[in-house]
Amino acid sequence: MTDDTQNLKIAMIAVDWGSTNLRALALDVDGNLLDKISSENGMLNLRQSDYEPTLKLQLANWRLSKKLPIVLSGMVGSQHGWQEVDYLSCPTGLDDLSQNIHRIATKSMNVNIVAGIKCKSEFGQNDVARGEEAQVFGAMQILKQDRPEFLALNPIYCLPGTHSKWMEIKQQKIEFFSTYMSGEFYNILMKHSILAHLNQQNSDIEGCHNAFEKGVLHANKPGGLTHQLFSARSDVLMGELQPRQVSDYVSGLIIGNEISNFVKSSGRPICLVGASNMNILYSRALRIHNIQHELINVEYAAYLGIYTIAKQAGLLISNSGLNK
Repeated sequence: MTDDTQNLKIAMIAVDWGSTNLRALALDVDGNLLDKISSENGMLNLRQSDYEPTLKLQLANWRLSKKLPIVLSGMVGSQHGWQEVDYLSCPTGLDDLSQNIHRIATKSMNVNIVAGIKCKSEFGQNDVARGEEAQVFGAMQILKQDRPEFLALNPIYCLPGTHSKWMEIKQQKIEFFSTYMSGEFYNILMKHSILAHLNQQNSDIEGCHNAFEKGVLHANKPGGLTHQLFSARSDVLMGELQPRQVSDYVSGLIIGNEISNFVKSSGRPICLVGASNMNILYSRALRIHNIQHELINVEYAAYLGIYTIAKQAGLLISNSGLNK
């Protein structure tokens, strides 16, 4: 927290509250970031009765007024979160999200939750998202300000992570999206599969890059992902892959398989909205395919998206101070 926090004027608090982490950001009336707090008090670590005291404790140093809007987005609104908020059906725009914010009754805080969204994916499967809807609309605001020429190309939005999302925008609305369990699948393979026994620490940066590129390229070949993954073991046995390269090769296979569903047919650019480490990995894979793309920090996109939804909902207040 900054030394002059007590003098800051805030219009709302945006909270990105997911399965593993909580990020709270104090914003002024123009959406500028004034201060932020983060913790590992994610949904998986809490009981239903823990949410209100946890949030109050996290924000205690800000001395909040009862009127100050606190707007939450993410898994906090899921079936296992603080309070379940119904999914909105796609296509979903800012108007839909701002008109369906769910108010939580508390004695000391003005708490609101942004709804999640649901759709039939491009491949005909049911799909759901919580939090990514705000991140995508935040990313669109960033592109509108900083890269309007890229926004005009109508990019596909990729939100890489534990459960990566690929979102299609039409007429300023999320038309549909598809989820991939890429990050979770990678962690399971590297910790619990036969490949875990091959996984070794690697300080050879060039070798890492080569193995990752090999995986991305192999992901385009016939045979399917599970067949390709076994090649991590057989390539080591044949001396074509070093054990220390297995994790990067597997990462390339999984990410390459994920992006191949979109880059082959659309020919459109990709907007990556993720943490820096994930953006870098996906960017490397997209460069291998010569796909035009932009990178946006997911924290910035999340709070700007929540701010935009809250502003459109008329929740902001202009005379709040941290000292009230």
